[in-house]
Amino acid sequence: MKKSIVILFLSLFVFTSCLNEIEPEIPIVGIKDDLKISESVGLKLETPFVTESVKLNVKIETAGIYIIKIIDISNRTISKEEIQLKEGNNIVTINTTILPSSAYRLSLSTKSNVILGITDFNKIQ
Repeated sequence: MKKSIVILFLSLFVFTSCLNEIEPEIPIVGIKDDLKISESVGLKLETPFVTESVKLNVKIETAGIYIIKIIDISNRTISKEEIQLKEGNNIVTINTTILPSSAYRLSLSTKSNVILGITDFNKIQ
């Protein structure tokens, strides 16, 4: 009886060790066509008509801290945020839930106020 159990466990061990381990495929996260930027630096919105939030591709040459501003139609800064970006494409989600319906501008600049890109969007209900 003991020999049978030992043989069974050894058989199971050999069988399971011979199986190839299947590792889950890690999906390659790419940039959607509607967010691709051909220049080395820039901003591109997923859509110019926004309700609650919108995805934004921010492409830069040098990693660091940058400033994104939301500016209203009268050129008044509504929101200003410092964000850490890596070199290349960065997908950022901008929350627009509290903004009233109107036209707005997004501005990307360095900490020394050098503007790297500007894009416009319309907040709709």
